[in-house]
Amino acid sequence: MDVQPYYQGLVDAFAKCGSRSGFKVVAERIVLNPMQSAGEDCWELSFKNGTLVLKGDVSSGGINGLARMLGFATGEFKIFIHPREVIKQGEPWNIKASVVELAYVAQDSSKSKSDLLLGMHYDFSARESGDPEFAHPLFHAQFTSKLYRLQGALGASIGLDRMKNLPSVRLPTAHMSLPSVLLLVAADNFTPSQFTAFLREVRKSPVYPCARNQLFATRMTQHNVGMRSCAWYGN
Repeated sequence: MDVQPYYQGLVDAFAKCGSRSGFKVVAERIVLNPMQSAGEDCWELSFKNGTLVLKGDVSSGGINGLARMLGFATGEFKIFIHPREVIKQGEPWNIKASVVELAYVAQDSSKSKSDLLLGMHYDFSARESGDPEFAHPLFHAQFTSKLYRLQGALGASIGLDRMKNLPSVRLPTAHMSLPSVLLLVAADNFTPSQFTAFLREVRKSPVYPCARNQLFATRMTQHNVGMRSCAWYGN
């Protein structure tokens, strides 16, 4: 099975539904480059140009209420999405590691400077033993102004005042791969009809690789009395 067409079809549908929701968005090309990871044949998934960008207008009637929140009448905001996933070949294909960076940037039409409203990444990674890195939940989100892979796309002059005093905290999450992040961006920003249309595209292609980690599988079977809140951190 070749997973590239499924990912590309999802990105194409995301771009189409985003455009119909009033965004300027071009479907980026999915790239799968062969690589070796811990002696296994894998593919590294990314966008050809690195980043998918959605551009929208900030106005008092916008679906997401940004104008009211930001305190200005008109302007532009952009959503940047930068994925890097390592996928193991096989039946089924499995995600061995995943980092998806996400940034929201806004610019007041009366100013020349852009501001970072939200910077974060969704992460899934583990050592060869299967254990997460020290103090890292296996699946987590982290709010940060230090977006390493997105920094070039955002530009050095971007204002960080809105996020500079935000503490660095890793939040345990469900696994958030590229399809999951696209879905949450669509839910928050597309019109209801276009989100429904995109959701249909996601549901009709249930072949995207799943995160696979032996430690995770073992520990989940040990919770036969039900999940406890702290179980999310170790898993």
